[in-house]
This record gives sequence, C-alpha cells and structure tokens, in this order.
Amino acid sequence: MYGDAVFDTTTVTTTEANTATRTPKADIIKFELSELAAAAQDLPTSYPAAQLGHITKGAALALKMRIELFEADYTDCVADAQQVMQLGYALYPSYSGLFRIGNEGSSEDILDVQYMENTHPNGTLGVMLPNSIGGWSSIDPLQALVDNYEMANGKPITDASSGYDPNHPYDNRDPRLKETILVPGGAYADSSFTDYDPLDASSNDYYSGNNSSRTGYEVLKFTSYQKDFDNIWNTGLDMMLIRYAEVLLSYAEAKIELGQIDATVYNAIDQVRVRAGLPKTDQTVYNSQSTLRTLVRRERRSEFAMEGLRWFDVQRWQIAPQVMTGQVYGARTGTVSSTGQVTFTGSNIPVETRLFDPTKNYLWPIPQAQRNIDKNLTQNPGYSQ
Repeated sequence: MYGDAVFDTTTVTTTEANTATRTPKADIIKFELSELAAAAQDLPTSYPAAQLGHITKGAALALKMRIELFEADYTDCVADAQQVMQLGYALYPSYSGLFRIGNEGSSEDILDVQYMENTHPNGTLGVMLPNSIGGWSSIDPLQALVDNYEMANGKPITDASSGYDPNHPYDNRDPRLKETILVPGGAYADSSFTDYDPLDASSNDYYSGNNSSRTGYEVLKFTSYQKDFDNIWNTGLDMMLIRYAEVLLSYAEAKIELGQIDATVYNAIDQVRVRAGLPKTDQTVYNSQSTLRTLVRRERRSEFAMEGLRWFDVQRWQIAPQVMTGQVYGARTGTVSSTGQVTFTGSNIPVETRLFDPTKNYLWPIPQAQRNIDKNLTQNPGYSQ
C-alpha cells in the first residue's frame, strides 16, 4: 500500500522508532521471500484434524508464490507453484459450496482466517446482505464486474456470436456470476430470500433508498445459504486467504508472461474453468501470449471476485487508468415481477464518477500524523511534502 516502509528485524527503542527512515520495498520483499523459503523447509504439509488452521508448508510456499507473481518474478513463481501443486491440494467440486461453513478445511483451502461462533465470531457477513433481511448492503458490485463474466459457452459478452442478450443479461452466463452476485430478481440458494428487487421505489432494497445497494447488486458469495447461520452477525465461517485455484491461475499467468505456453498452462486454466461450469479454453482463439493474458486476467477477476485480490491485480498490471476512471454504473432500471422476472426499461444506474492519477494513486500517502512524529519519513510522490 505504501511502497517503501519503516522496517526492522530487531526490537527498537522509542527514540529509534521516532527517527527511523523508510526501507526500500525491494529490500523488504527480499527479506519476506527469504523468511518464507526458510519456513517452508520446517513446516509440515498437514496437521491432524484437531489442529486445522495451523500454518503449513503449502501456505508458506503459496504466499511466496503470490509475492513473486506480484513482483513479476515469474520464474520463481512457477517453481513455487509447482511445489504447491505436488502437495495434494485439489479444487473443491462445487464453486458455491466452497464458501459454505460446512465445507471448511476443504482440499482447496491453503490459508485461512479461523473464526468460532460466540468466542471469536466472523461478524462481517451481515454487511453483504440486502437491507430487507437485516443487512447493510455495504459492498456493492459494479456493472463492470457483472460484464466480466463470460457466457456459458465460454465467450465474452463482447463477442457478437456469444448469444448475449442485454434484455436478459443474467441468462446463460458463467455460473459464478449468480453464485457471487445477487442480481435483480435473484434469490438465495436455499430459498430463504427470493426475488431481490432493488428497482422498485417501494422496495426496502431500492437502489437509492436508505441502507441499500447503490448499484442494485449485492454480494452473494459467502452467504448464498442463509440457513447455514442462526445469526449472520455471529458466525464461525472461516475466510480463505489463499486457495488452490489461485495457485493454478498464478502458475498459468507466470508461464504466459515467460512465453512458456504449453499444455500445462491450458490445463491449469481449464481446471478452474471446468469446475466453474464453463467449457475448456478454446485454443484456436487463445493461442498467443496476448490473448492468453486477456483470458487469465478475466478468469482471475471472475474466480476471485470479493476475495480481496482485485486491487492488487490492478496495481501490478498498471491498468487503473483504464478500469478505475470515469463514470461507473450499476444495474439497468426496470421492474421485477412477483416471480423474479426482470423487465429492463431504462439505462444503467449511474453510481459515481471516479478519478485516478497514475502518478501517485498506485500508492497511499504516508500518514501525516506519523510524519509529525518522525521527521525522517519521506512522502510518496504526488502528495503534499
């Protein structure tokens, strides 16, 4: 977030802390990778069931792999991904089921944050729910994310032959769309809440109403089965930080960037796609570094939506001027029938206009309160010095 940062490997005095300078990011990364490599040598590949949640060799290697991918160290990223791929992890058969509390600790889970109802609860799920069932609607997916999902035939909606119908935009799409996002007319998998209606001004979920989604979309991932929880604000749902699908797509991306496009690249991508319910990659279309780069980036956005990776992908790909500027939109306006049928009659909901300055906004400013304490702290470019 900050680039160069205050960093030390020993206990420091107050005076030393208040006169510290920023260590170059590259030096910190070098230290992290060294520590993770050493840890991986000592950690076991698994623990007894009673000790689930402890850090494993796979977690250390997968985090190392992620750092290497983000730092464009593709050769080492491939090597570490290959090591993880030999440790026995596998994709969970059901994408939506992967995020249910009853399936925690699955073969796909490499690193997670553990929660326990009442004792150390996960109380964040409620912010994802619609207002009408007691949620806060705090995380509002944009139309751009919805548009990212392919059609069920594996073609992007921008392909004239894809079969995409703007009047029925949620039909025949990548199943992950409706497993991740609650769309107008949508429902929860266990039918505890049906016919979500953010388009009617009299609805408790109306997009411009109080405590409702400003885009007309809600997060469904993690909460698709409401009956899994007695109290959505007090749950024991563990949150995965790294899962095996990331290893597969990181391996594929690194190989693509190295120009080492072979059968293993397609196999890694296709494992993720087939699990989602999509066809395998059309190798007549995705047959070059450029086209495969487009595919794997789209795949990451669909697969990991709402899991905290998107900003860092945007940052490392340096694509913010293309994807984080200008007017952003929500769903189209229209009506939702009592049976959940949506009739669109208007245009997309304008949400806000966004600005991004690539000369400074890829990094956060160093907090002025800290610079007041430590006069040696320099500021990031573009911010008030």
